[in-house]
Amino acid sequence: MFVFGINNPVMWIDPLGLFVMPAGGENFRYTNPIVYQALNDLIFAYGALDRFRGNLDLAARYRIMISQMRIDITNLGNTVFNIGNHMTVSAEWWMEPFISRGFNSTQVTLLASSPAMGKGMLAATVESQLLFWGDLDGSIENANKHALWNALGVLYTRDAYFVRLFTDAHEFGSRYNFSDIDPFRHMAIDIQNNRIGLAIGGDSLARGFWARQVTSHQTYIRQRLNHMQSSLWVFS
Repeated sequence: MFVFGINNPVMWIDPLGLFVMPAGGENFRYTNPIVYQALNDLIFAYGALDRFRGNLDLAARYRIMISQMRIDITNLGNTVFNIGNHMTVSAEWWMEPFISRGFNSTQVTLLASSPAMGKGMLAATVESQLLFWGDLDGSIENANKHALWNALGVLYTRDAYFVRLFTDAHEFGSRYNFSDIDPFRHMAIDIQNNRIGLAIGGDSLARGFWARQVTSHQTYIRQRLNHMQSSLWVFS
């Protein structure tokens, strides 16, 4: 149920019972339309998974990922829900420019929750795109971009959990990825390559993090990525 009113909060009730409601009431009230859109996009993604689970045209390696996708979408939805529940109206001015730059509503909500983390992820996004700017979806270049994006994100934020949420938001927050079988395959491939990058970034941080050694961490990440080319997923 969605109820709008001029200058009134939006009343939102999760129709699937997917996200945990805050204590003290069934209705989640907020004024931010970006958070509202993010939650509805995630509900759409969650509801679309059954359609792909039973699609025998989808290879088994993609279908076995669906159970984990359910968990990941639920975790992401709960996070977005809690951010929106505590967000102040003053955050809205900060969020809108990122929508115009191509980030989806779920990503922008996460950026607004932690500007410091957001700064690290934006740096990782720019750097990975510069290195692999001419890639095509499903190509080995795209696989490298996704892995590098996640690895550098962990390095720059020092928070693998936030990076996983943010890069999951890129995939699950896009309705296009659930529109047909090929976009779904590409999304699954991207998620797998994201996870490889998360592991590489975590290994890099385990070596110790000091600001003066960022360059050595970047070198280590690229070397590890070069050695893991056969583990990256591509579209075939």
